[in-house]
Amino acid sequence: MKFYSYEYLVGQVHAFSWLKAVVAAIVLIGVIVAIVRHNKDRYETKYRELIILGIIVILLIVGTTFGDYRSSVVVLDQKQAAIHFVENAAEQLGTDKSHIYINTETSVDGAIIKVDDHFYRVIKGSGDKYLFEKLDLYQPDVELVEAK
Repeated sequence: MKFYSYEYLVGQVHAFSWLKAVVAAIVLIGVIVAIVRHNKDRYETKYRELIILGIIVILLIVGTTFGDYRSSVVVLDQKQAAIHFVENAAEQLGTDKSHIYINTETSVDGAIIKVDDHFYRVIKGSGDKYLFEKLDLYQPDVELVEAK
């Protein structure tokens, strides 16, 4: 069972897909070069076709990025809720955030947390309050995931 540290969760919120940005930048540079070449020789059709192809690729990248953005907003909210939970749990349990590990990156209710050598099941209460049910795990196979 994997347990994620507070620092790992914070790092996941700030992750960004650089691959799409790099590909979009390369295609944009290619379109600009094709436009310049097309303006030098207006009778050459291959540059016009490259411009059209580049614009289509950029529109596809923008479209998929927008779709990914809409779905990632929901996941980001869930991850921020998990981070907020760890902060509240540390305060409620009277320990430091670095001592708390959670077995999920997104949802909180029903999650299992590890505080030092103790395990707790999380039951959502009212507001920012939680009920922690102490667990005794039989042969726990625990893998702690730290921030890189």
